[in-house]
Amino acid sequence: MQPFRLRLSHIARTLVATLVATLCVVATETSTPASAAGAGIIDYGATLNGTSYYFANDNDSFDLTGNMTAEAWIKPAASCMSGARYCTIVSKENSYTFAAYNGVLWYALTNTAGGWPWRATDITLRQDAWQHVAFAVSRSTNTISVFYNGELAFTTTGSTIVPGTGLNSSNGFGVGFRHMQGEYFYGEIDEVRLYSEVRTQSNIRTDMYTYGTTNATNLVAYYDFNGASNTLVNDAPSAASGTDLTATGTITWNDIKTVSNPATLYGRTVIT
Repeated sequence: MQPFRLRLSHIARTLVATLVATLCVVATETSTPASAAGAGIIDYGATLNGTSYYFANDNDSFDLTGNMTAEAWIKPAASCMSGARYCTIVSKENSYTFAAYNGVLWYALTNTAGGWPWRATDITLRQDAWQHVAFAVSRSTNTISVFYNGELAFTTTGSTIVPGTGLNSSNGFGVGFRHMQGEYFYGEIDEVRLYSEVRTQSNIRTDMYTYGTTNATNLVAYYDFNGASNTLVNDAPSAASGTDLTATGTITWNDIKTVSNPATLYGRTVIT
């Protein structure tokens, strides 16, 4: 019998305040327990403490001057929800940055002249709860669409808001960190994906609850955080070499799934 493998970290993160999803995974005496990322039944998310982060030097894969999409599961802590603090989710300094500020999602996209003001969406995050965010940038239409838990929650169009061509800066790429500026994330991050295309809502919903696919078309970087080490290996065979991230500061990893009580229901193991 072939093992039944399915991404666990995204089965049941909270999509609204009172909604928790569950997944029933076949678990008979002859079956293999469901696993995440080939790491047994462990499914890690990285916890950043407000000064720790992941970083990679400049690489062609990160130079997204055309269409792009950045996705991540995030669980922001209190420090990202109030006060004058930009909590960077992903960033390539002086090219693109996506962050939380005072509990709201913000973004900055640089044009070829080097200008890139911060701009707020109207999407308010939830503290200490897992939520999925995706920023889809269409340079050809000067539009950015922001998806929250798989739903289109914000969109705006304009040549100054979304320049037709981005700036190819020489700065590095950070997760939970803005190069040379700090602006660290405080909380947990998982499943960071970077595409050189505009992902559709259907694509994004699939990404939310799927481990991989690591060889997807136009996937330039993918980090699942299951390595639980000080060097996080890029898990995207389609991406160029040199996109591995190195950790700085104290980073901890939590197994972010739980087994229900009772653990079995109608002969199946219930994982949340």
